Amino acid sequence: MERQSNVEYFVDESGGIIVIRATGTPTSAAFAETLQEIRNCVKDAETFNRLIDLRRYTGHYDFHHIEEFAQSRKRPEQNPPNTVRVAILTHDAHERARLAGVAILFPDVAFDYFTRYREATEWLSKR
Repeated sequence: MERQSNVEYFVDESGGIIVIRATGTPTSAAFAETLQEIRNCVKDAETFNRLIDLRRYTGHYDFHHIEEFAQSRKRPEQNPPNTVRVAILTHDAHERARLAGVAILFPDVAFDYFTRYREATEWLSKR
């Protein structure tokens, strides 16, 4: 039986958090499409904290898609550096090491890495 791959998201407007969950082996293009959809559909999406859950993700992203997204993104002027937080959930040490390079592309965002959902949401709630 073939495992389905996808990237989905949920917006918690009251908590100011967007949860992005990847399962299987979606392409990095699928990630980029989801990020663009969030940008287009969620008012003030750039001001929301994000939780990116990669615990059930079995693929590897292509860095150039994330770089293109970072270049096309508008940094909200009202956000001083590190006011938006991104918590990345992963059990894969290799993926965690690769993702560390992403932070350089988003100087106004604070990144941290977690293995437990609760720890990630607690960190995100400390705005």
